[in-house]
Amino acid sequence: MNSWFILFLGILIGWGIELLIDYLFWRKRLAQAYADCDSLRARIESLEIENQHLQDDLKAAQAYTADYDGLRAQIDTLEIEKQRLQENLESLQAHVDDCDSLRVRIESLERENQRLQDIMKAQVQEVDTRATSIPLSEEPVNPDDLRKIEGIGAKIAQVLNAAGIYTFAQLADTEVAELRIILKEAGPRFQLADPSTWPEQAALAARGAWEELNKLQDTLKGGRK
Repeated sequence: MNSWFILFLGILIGWGIELLIDYLFWRKRLAQAYADCDSLRARIESLEIENQHLQDDLKAAQAYTADYDGLRAQIDTLEIEKQRLQENLESLQAHVDDCDSLRVRIESLERENQRLQDIMKAQVQEVDTRATSIPLSEEPVNPDDLRKIEGIGAKIAQVLNAAGIYTFAQLADTEVAELRIILKEAGPRFQLADPSTWPEQAALAARGAWEELNKLQDTLKGGRK
């Protein structure tokens, strides 16, 4: 019994010593582990705080980037507007240059117009001077009765007298085309008259060939053949 008790006691003592050794060893390890855990926990908290700061900085950077993009877009818009204003300025400058050129041209034309007006005034004065020196045609002492010509009445005789035609000889020397112009200028009421035979009749009257004139007039109707 004693040997077994001693053996059992020895085993118990060995286990106790081993437990004591393990406790002392692992206690140190556990303390170190606990210290490491606290350090890691503190590091994690520090990293979390740093991460939060980084996230805040990232948001600020993103906001700054957005502001930068907005400012860049505004700068591009202002550059385009600046280019447009520059083109408008150049166009206005060209317009001003054209206006200056037109103003110079207008002034030149005004001077030329004034010169022409002065020339016209001088010519009018010269014509007036010459007109006053030309004697006016006067009614002959013995005017003929133009009403003896078939187709000429009192009113047409007055029109011909106003045109300077008083005698048969003058009427005979006047072209038919000129007589038509005289009648046309006298008014619409005289344009119906046909002067195509008037010079022929007047020539006979001027020679005193009344018999021939009467025969001719017998073939006429209102002065027309």
